[in-house]
Amino acid sequence: MWELVRDWNKAQQEWTNSNLKTLNPDEVEKEHKRMRVGAMRLLHQFEAAKMQKVAKLVEGVKNEIESFK
Repeated sequence: MWELVRDWNKAQQEWTNSNLKTLNPDEVEKEHKRMRVGAMRLLHQFEAAKMQKVAKLVEGVKNEIESFK
């Protein structure tokens, strides 16, 4: 989970603060999808394990990732 949060924070900073001409849209889309799918998997795992507080944290990150799209 913390790896996902780290990757998301780093990517979000890069994508929002970089010159659009320097970004590769295919790479951005690929990374965004990887993080979104990873967040969904984590969410399902924590919900299945009845770890609701952690699931709620993951859901927040998942929502941030999805809203960026």
